Amino acid sequence: MRFVVSSALRSIFHNPKETLLILLNMILCTATVFVFVQNYYYLKEHFSDYYDKDSIASNYMVRMNVSNMHSYLDDIKNGTPMYFVGIEVYNEIEKNPDVFFYDFSDSSIDAEDIVDSDKIKDLSSYDSDSECYCINAVNYSEKTFRALNLTVKEGRGFTASDSDNNDPDAPVSVILGNDYKGIYEIGDIIEYDNGSDHDKAEVVGFLKEESYYAYLGSIYSLDDHMIMATEFPRDFESEIKQGLRNHGFIHTSNPDLDLQKYINSITTKNGFYTMELEPADGVEISETKDVSEKNVILIGTLAITGGIICTLALAMIMYNRSVRNRAKYCIFMCVGVPVWKINASVALEMLILLIVSIFPTIALSIYEYGQLMIPIWQIFAFTIPIIMVSLIPTFRVNGKTNIDEFIRNKIV
Repeated sequence: MRFVVSSALRSIFHNPKETLLILLNMILCTATVFVFVQNYYYLKEHFSDYYDKDSIASNYMVRMNVSNMHSYLDDIKNGTPMYFVGIEVYNEIEKNPDVFFYDFSDSSIDAEDIVDSDKIKDLSSYDSDSECYCINAVNYSEKTFRALNLTVKEGRGFTASDSDNNDPDAPVSVILGNDYKGIYEIGDIIEYDNGSDHDKAEVVGFLKEESYYAYLGSIYSLDDHMIMATEFPRDFESEIKQGLRNHGFIHTSNPDLDLQKYINSITTKNGFYTMELEPADGVEISETKDVSEKNVILIGTLAITGGIICTLALAMIMYNRSVRNRAKYCIFMCVGVPVWKINASVALEMLILLIVSIFPTIALSIYEYGQLMIPIWQIFAFTIPIIMVSLIPTFRVNGKTNIDEFIRNKIV
């Protein structure tokens, strides 16, 4: 062991130029590995955070640009061929079992316009804009409950006929928040009368307690809400047509589906207006994810490639040095030093230089980031295999060194 240590130290300090060259190569090797590995883990971590399955949006707002919107509203009003193309496009999009359209919009009702409003007075709140006490209300389509993961605890949910109901003799279907329990019962009629407009709503269900929905990062409670299947009061003179109504939002239960790309393929094929999607409850899956995945793979590949290049460069330096030192190693063997001790001294020398080479990398990380971004053990985990592989040619040369070769190659 004394020979191994003394030989390693002698090799380091008695050949400063050679040692400096090896040390410089190892510093560059360690720094290269550090940069690539750090970037790989950084990209991988942020990719996982951004595209985590729990943060992928499942609900999106469906929009058209202003000119397309005006054109399509005219198509709906006049029943043009493009209107019927739109119906086919919506139906084709919903052929995917993981995708469906729905709609919801906020509303409010003047509490004083509700017949027998005294019993819901405590559920109303003052609206400074309209200067009256209002009841919180929302308009939901048939599939909105499924999209927002809402549960009707008592009664029933909405049907397609509820959303299309514009019959003055058939009341609007309404589902109430849990705060209305004890005030209304299933089948009760809520009458609206403000002098000029008259309408009725029938209670068909109640939501479970503490129901809410998430929208654009905010949480909205529904306990004190009236949920209408259509506008209330209704405009009985307007004709209900299939179009933007009930198609303001779209839901997907497939977190791996690029919904925008899927819809673009259908609208382009049918020559329909472009639909622009905006995620309402998370991160949008798009081709950006594919690019991010490729970046993670690319930086990982570069880390491997950089490690291989550093290994080859270091192996070449060590190989050339071992060839030049064959005479010295042969003398060692002549006096009884086995090859394994010579190899062990070379390995110890490289380990010492490796430890020294890590300090500039640590300094660089602290200077740039204020901390060591990668644990030291991980740096060793990646660099030690590089050192071990780079020493293979050296060990092979040392293993072939003997007196016969020493004489035949005229080393002395």
